[in-house]
Amino acid sequence: LGTTEVTVGQFKQFVEATGYVTDAERFKIGRNIQVQPDPNITWKTPGYAISDDLPVNIISPADAQAFCDWLNESSHHVPRDEPSSQKPDADTKRGDNSDSTPKGSSRGTRGLLYRLPTEAEWAVASRAGGEGNYGFAGSAQGVLEYAWTAENVAGKPTPVQPVATKLANP
Repeated sequence: LGTTEVTVGQFKQFVEATGYVTDAERFKIGRNIQVQPDPNITWKTPGYAISDDLPVNIISPADAQAFCDWLNESSHHVPRDEPSSQKPDADTKRGDNSDSTPKGSSRGTRGLLYRLPTEAEWAVASRAGGEGNYGFAGSAQGVLEYAWTAENVAGKPTPVQPVATKLANP
Protein backbone atom coordinates (compact mmCIF):
# COMPACT_ATOMS: atom_id res chain seq x y z
CA LEU A 1 0.00 0.00 0.00
CA GLY A 2 1.09 3.55 -0.58
CA THR A 3 2.47 5.63 2.24
CA THR A 4 -0.29 8.21 1.71
CA GLU A 5 -3.43 8.57 -0.31
CA VAL A 6 -3.00 9.50 -3.97
CA THR A 7 -3.00 13.29 -4.12
CA VAL A 8 -4.87 15.61 -6.44
CA GLY A 9 -1.48 16.62 -7.86
CA GLN A 10 -0.51 13.04 -8.67
CA PHE A 11 -3.88 12.27 -10.24
CA LYS A 12 -3.69 15.53 -12.20
CA GLN A 13 -0.33 14.41 -13.69
CA PHE A 14 -1.98 11.16 -14.80
CA VAL A 15 -4.96 12.97 -16.38
CA GLU A 16 -2.75 15.53 -18.13
CA ALA A 17 -0.45 12.81 -19.48
CA THR A 18 -3.22 10.54 -20.73
CA GLY A 19 -6.32 12.62 -21.32
CA TYR A 20 -8.18 10.23 -19.02
CA VAL A 21 -11.80 11.08 -18.19
CA THR A 22 -13.13 9.72 -14.90
CA ASP A 23 -16.40 7.85 -14.52
CA ALA A 24 -17.92 10.80 -12.59
CA GLU A 25 -17.06 13.14 -15.47
CA ARG A 26 -18.20 10.76 -18.21
CA PHE A 27 -21.40 9.48 -16.62
CA LYS A 28 -22.26 12.51 -14.43
CA ILE A 29 -22.43 10.32 -11.31
CA GLY A 30 -20.69 12.54 -8.77
CA ARG A 31 -21.93 12.91 -5.20
CA ASN A 32 -21.58 15.96 -2.99
CA ILE A 33 -20.21 16.08 0.56
CA GLN A 34 -23.66 15.08 1.87
CA VAL A 35 -23.48 12.06 -0.49
CA GLN A 36 -26.35 13.35 -2.62
CA PRO A 37 -26.15 12.81 -6.40
CA ASP A 38 -24.74 15.87 -8.17
CA PRO A 39 -23.67 15.62 -11.83
CA ASN A 40 -21.33 18.62 -11.42
CA ILE A 41 -19.20 16.96 -8.74
CA THR A 42 -15.93 15.45 -10.00
CA TRP A 43 -12.38 15.06 -8.73
CA LYS A 44 -11.68 18.57 -10.12
CA THR A 45 -14.82 20.12 -8.63
CA PRO A 46 -15.64 18.19 -5.43
CA GLY A 47 -17.58 21.03 -3.84
CA TYR A 48 -14.68 22.53 -1.86
CA ALA A 49 -11.40 24.22 -2.75
CA ILE A 50 -8.75 21.75 -3.84
CA SER A 51 -4.96 21.85 -3.89
CA ASP A 52 -2.34 19.42 -5.13
CA ASP A 53 -1.58 18.11 -1.61
CA LEU A 54 -5.15 16.98 -0.86
CA PRO A 55 -6.19 13.36 -1.40
CA VAL A 56 -8.00 12.87 -4.69
CA ASN A 57 -11.72 12.11 -4.27
CA ILE A 58 -14.69 11.28 -6.48
CA ILE A 59 -12.88 8.54 -8.42
CA SER A 60 -14.21 5.06 -9.08
CA PRO A 61 -12.37 1.74 -8.72
CA ALA A 62 -11.97 1.77 -12.53
CA ASP A 63 -10.39 5.24 -12.33
CA ALA A 64 -8.04 4.10 -9.57
CA GLN A 65 -7.07 1.02 -11.59
CA ALA A 66 -6.37 3.18 -14.66
CA PHE A 67 -4.06 5.31 -12.48
CA CYS A 68 -2.27 2.16 -11.30
CA ASP A 69 -1.94 0.92 -14.88
CA TRP A 70 -0.40 4.26 -15.86
CA LEU A 71 2.10 4.03 -13.00
CA ASN A 72 3.06 0.55 -14.20
CA GLU A 73 3.84 1.82 -17.69
CA SER A 74 7.48 2.79 -17.33
CA SER A 75 7.22 5.48 -20.00
CA HIS A 76 4.59 7.30 -17.92
CA HIS A 77 5.82 6.61 -14.41
CA VAL A 78 6.05 9.79 -12.36
CA PRO A 79 7.66 9.23 -8.96
CA ARG A 80 5.72 10.61 -6.02
CA ASP A 81 6.26 14.29 -5.23
CA GLU A 82 8.18 15.00 -8.43
CA PRO A 83 6.63 17.05 -11.24
CA SER A 84 6.20 15.45 -14.61
CA SER A 85 8.48 16.59 -17.40
CA GLN A 86 7.48 13.74 -19.71
CA LYS A 87 5.26 14.30 -22.72
CA PRO A 88 3.25 11.23 -23.75
CA ASP A 89 3.01 10.09 -27.33
CA ALA A 90 -0.35 10.72 -28.98
CA ASP A 91 -1.12 7.00 -29.12
CA THR A 92 -0.86 6.65 -25.33
CA LYS A 93 -3.85 8.86 -24.58
CA ARG A 94 -6.68 7.01 -22.91
CA GLY A 95 -9.96 7.94 -21.42
CA ASP A 96 -12.38 5.69 -23.21
CA ASN A 97 -11.84 3.08 -20.45
CA SER A 98 -11.49 0.46 -23.19
CA ASP A 99 -8.99 -1.50 -21.12
CA SER A 100 -9.45 -1.11 -17.39
CA THR A 101 -8.13 -4.57 -16.53
CA PRO A 102 -5.00 -4.80 -14.38
CA LYS A 103 -1.73 -5.24 -16.21
CA GLY A 104 -0.35 -7.75 -13.75
CA SER A 105 2.89 -8.39 -15.60
CA SER A 106 3.80 -4.76 -16.12
CA ARG A 107 6.05 -3.14 -13.54
CA GLY A 108 6.91 0.51 -13.05
CA THR A 109 10.38 1.94 -13.46
CA ARG A 110 11.24 1.16 -9.84
CA GLY A 111 10.34 -2.52 -10.31
CA LEU A 112 7.15 -2.08 -8.30
CA LEU A 113 3.75 -3.35 -9.30
CA TYR A 114 1.04 -0.81 -8.56
CA ARG A 115 -2.42 -2.29 -8.00
CA LEU A 116 -5.49 -1.88 -5.85
CA PRO A 117 -5.57 -3.98 -2.69
CA THR A 118 -8.15 -6.71 -2.34
CA GLU A 119 -10.90 -6.19 0.22
CA ALA A 120 -9.13 -8.61 2.57
CA GLU A 121 -5.77 -6.83 2.16
CA TRP A 122 -7.42 -3.48 2.87
CA ALA A 123 -9.16 -4.82 6.00
CA VAL A 124 -5.86 -6.12 7.42
CA ALA A 125 -3.91 -2.98 6.49
CA SER A 126 -6.49 -0.58 7.90
CA ARG A 127 -6.37 -2.32 11.27
CA ALA A 128 -2.55 -2.49 11.21
CA GLY A 129 -2.57 -5.59 13.39
CA GLY A 130 -5.15 -4.30 15.85
CA GLU A 131 -8.49 -5.76 16.83
CA GLY A 132 -11.99 -4.39 17.35
CA ASN A 133 -13.77 -1.40 15.91
CA TYR A 134 -10.79 0.94 16.20
CA GLY A 135 -8.00 -1.40 15.08
CA PHE A 136 -4.53 -0.47 16.29
CA ALA A 137 -5.76 2.92 17.63
CA GLY A 138 -7.70 1.12 20.36
CA SER A 139 -10.38 3.78 20.86
CA ALA A 140 -12.29 6.57 19.15
CA GLN A 141 -9.99 9.08 20.84
CA GLY A 142 -6.91 7.20 19.58
CA VAL A 143 -8.17 7.42 15.99
CA LEU A 144 -7.90 11.23 16.12
CA GLU A 145 -4.09 10.99 16.11
CA TYR A 146 -4.17 9.05 12.82
CA ALA A 147 -7.24 10.18 10.88
CA TRP A 148 -9.27 13.25 10.02
CA THR A 149 -12.80 12.80 11.33
CA ALA A 150 -15.87 15.01 11.80
CA GLU A 151 -14.59 15.73 15.32
CA ASN A 152 -11.16 17.08 14.37
CA VAL A 153 -11.90 18.66 10.98
CA ALA A 154 -14.56 20.99 12.40
CA GLY A 155 -13.63 24.62 11.81
CA LYS A 156 -11.11 23.82 9.06
CA PRO A 157 -11.58 25.61 5.71
CA THR A 158 -12.30 22.37 3.84
CA PRO A 159 -13.65 18.98 4.95
CA VAL A 160 -10.62 17.28 3.40
CA GLN A 161 -7.10 17.84 4.72
CA PRO A 162 -3.64 17.48 3.11
CA VAL A 163 -2.10 14.02 3.07
CA ALA A 164 0.60 13.12 5.61
CA THR A 165 -0.64 15.59 8.23
CA LYS A 166 -1.54 12.85 10.72
CA LEU A 167 0.51 10.01 12.15
CA ALA A 168 1.03 7.06 9.80
CA ASN A 169 -0.45 3.69 10.69
CA PRO A 170 2.13 1.64 12.61
